[in-house]
Amino acid sequence: MIAGLFIGVPSQASAYPLALEGTHLSTPVGSVHRYNECVGAPAGRRLALLGDSVTYRSSLDLRAQLMAEGWSVCLLGVSSATTANVLDLFSTVGDADVIVMATGANDAVINLSQMPDQITRARSLVGQKPLIWVNLWMQRTAIDPVRAAHDDELTDQVNHLITVGTQRHLIDGVVDWNSFITARDGRSQRYLTDGLHTNSAGATARAHLISQVAQRFAS
Repeated sequence: MIAGLFIGVPSQASAYPLALEGTHLSTPVGSVHRYNECVGAPAGRRLALLGDSVTYRSSLDLRAQLMAEGWSVCLLGVSSATTANVLDLFSTVGDADVIVMATGANDAVINLSQMPDQITRARSLVGQKPLIWVNLWMQRTAIDPVRAAHDDELTDQVNHLITVGTQRHLIDGVVDWNSFITARDGRSQRYLTDGLHTNSAGATARAHLISQVAQRFAS
């Protein structure tokens, strides 16, 4: 079963296999942070953010900044999750006006070939609501350098699939996290703890970028 840490208004989670980050193994153990604060909130400013361990580890900072920018937040962060894993729990997220997906890192290191179908699946689950995707920057420093040597290539592949998703009108907007990190030297050290996961400043910056893109679709 999933080892859950539920904060806010929890929903029941189903058991499913989670890929172990940085490896090609799998384990039935993972952890979930979930907030369902969109329930009962006024329509137009309800934002659902669904992601992997980048969202999971920084959920408090992400939530705080999004709320500071005027959003009611439904947040689902699942450690070690692929896009498919996160979408398996889509129904547990409260009703929202804008849906933001922040996945791809684990798809890249496990089985990237499944991600195009999962983008299509996300579009189907979201329906007519705006679907936004946060793209990837990954140069992991906390794993074997031999494995991390392919991170630039994997990042490019994930971001290409996200771009194709926009071209196919499956994704309505992209949060360009990659360009934010690479815009100035030293940002990866300033905003990331290990070349992937954000520190508090990084999570705040990430949430602000998400809010900026989501604002285009707010009513």
